[in-house]
Amino acid sequence: MTTTSGRISSSLIPLLLVIAAFNFSKALAEEPAPITLEKVETDTIRADRFGASRPGGGSKEQKWIIIEFSFLTNPPKDKKNDFLDEVQFKVMVEAREDDGPLRGTTPVFLTGEVTYVCVSTMGKGMGSFYISPDVAARYHIDRSLSQLNVNVQAFINGQSVSSKDKRREDKDDWYANYKTIPNLVFTKNQSPFILNDLDRYPTIKPKTGN
Repeated sequence: MTTTSGRISSSLIPLLLVIAAFNFSKALAEEPAPITLEKVETDTIRADRFGASRPGGGSKEQKWIIIEFSFLTNPPKDKKNDFLDEVQFKVMVEAREDDGPLRGTTPVFLTGEVTYVCVSTMGKGMGSFYISPDVAARYHIDRSLSQLNVNVQAFINGQSVSSKDKRREDKDDWYANYKTIPNLVFTKNQSPFILNDLDRYPTIKPKTGN
């Protein structure tokens, strides 16, 4: 004679199998992040190498700071598309602002952003930002950025999908309470290097309107 508890246990087995199969299918369906930021590096590059300098204007120092980042891409499983329509990258760079007569004492961060279109999903990609000599001098930015924090984030459809730091401090929220100064980190097409390395980075989405 089958007990009540035995009948209940037997009836639960098919349900548990269904739940297990569902969870397994869900795990298989989960996709890796479409973009994974891999590395953030900084260097300097001379503008006058590209005929961009002229006597008598701006900073005498012609070295721009370049912030270059690499990322890995993963194609979506449900699409046979080798490209992401667009990916936005935002950068935050630690800097120092003058506090009255105290020069370079107040931490701030400078920001910039770029949107790339038709980003290949077939492996590794590169992107870049630039800081002009005048901005670097005004905000006391070490040209090698060896003593400053840099953060790059990737966004798809307005959602952050990856983040990477080049930092001197092990602090995840180093930029949380800093004053923000926007639009002082530039894109390649806002720099003298617009025609340099044409095939190194994806195509920048043109801005429309004012």
